[in-house]
Amino acid sequence: MKIHHAMSYDKPLRIYARILSFCLTSTVLTICSLSEVEVSFFSPAQAQITPDNTLGAESSQLIPNIPINGVNYDFIEGGAQRGANLFHSFSQFNINDTQRVYFSNPDGVQNILTRVTGGQASNILGILGVKPRLT
Repeated sequence: MKIHHAMSYDKPLRIYARILSFCLTSTVLTICSLSEVEVSFFSPAQAQITPDNTLGAESSQLIPNIPINGVNYDFIEGGAQRGANLFHSFSQFNINDTQRVYFSNPDGVQNILTRVTGGQASNILGILGVKPRLT
């Protein structure tokens, strides 16, 4: 499961969408609907990924600055696994243009579903993908 699409445009792209979560599957990034937010993909962003506590003991965990082949990566582990689905929840989810963020993909997971519960727009400017567990 890999999603490595860095997008580049001359002008900022703003999308007004009703978003519940973005779902990372083997080759597709899907946007599902629930609440209306503005997602600004190409405006200045503060790199900030903040798990919220809505999943209790199964909350997401951000592991920053893991060096691999001389490049730093941030990994997101944990989450609530239910069958083939892995759920994550964040109060903020922003990735700056030089940041590489990967969700860990435990065995048996086919879908990674993530929601952002804060009231701010999310900016995805860098790389967002899926990798096997660090361990």
